[in-house]
Amino acid sequence: MTTTSHSEPVIVADDLQLTFTQGKRTTRAMDHVSFTVERGTTLALVGQSGSGKTTTARTVLGLQRPDSGVVRVCGQDVHALKRTELQKLWRRIQVVLQDPFGQLNRRHTVQRIIEGPMVAHGYLDTAGRARRAAELGDAVGLTVAQLGRKPQELSGGQCQRVAIARALAVNPEVVVLDEAVSALDVSVRAQILNLLSRLQRDIGLTYLFITHDLAVARYMSHNIAVMNAGRIVEYAPREQLFASPRDPYTRALLAAIPQGIDRKGPADV
Repeated sequence: MTTTSHSEPVIVADDLQLTFTQGKRTTRAMDHVSFTVERGTTLALVGQSGSGKTTTARTVLGLQRPDSGVVRVCGQDVHALKRTELQKLWRRIQVVLQDPFGQLNRRHTVQRIIEGPMVAHGYLDTAGRARRAAELGDAVGLTVAQLGRKPQELSGGQCQRVAIARALAVNPEVVVLDEAVSALDVSVRAQILNLLSRLQRDIGLTYLFITHDLAVARYMSHNIAVMNAGRIVEYAPREQLFASPRDPYTRALLAAIPQGIDRKGPADV
């Protein structure tokens, strides 16, 4: 695995804290969460349901405001931005969600879906958006015919390719992937992971990869942060974490990985 050092990480999360209160019950969703993501690398944020990883991702995107702490993306303090400034930042940071079908508008064709962010951000003219959609469709493995179809006419894996193409439409620097392969079967999952890895190498993308699956994190990441009950309990380069996990929770997650899965993944290439 090779990483490059940069003076300014593309994502910096510094001492994020957030508590949810419902009636008499309080839940610490983020408990002094800090991490950085270097440009062109993948940080996998790993934890079981309720660990706080999705809340952390939403905070990075500016969709959830922390009680305290700071998030900087591309050098900008996310939660100090006005709404219009945050919308401009979203051109630089895009997201792909878990549900291949639910995140796409079933009334629109694939081409219109991919062009959606371009329209929202005033990116290119009509002809340019059509060319860009065709180029992105080809880049993620969609056919020309599929660009004219609607999501319900596609498989789950094809819909996730559409979501990835849409996320790349306005040339972002960062993509947040929130359980982006967990709803797919094993063979399709591998195809999407390989696609994401190739796109990162070709374009220089930075990924914040949210997953409950350490096997997937092992395949995709350069660095791993393990979350449990709102806290990062272990944070290390991938090879170090798998060779000598320190926290009992990390060791338990590792023990749950089926034997025989190769530790080498796209991040090594």
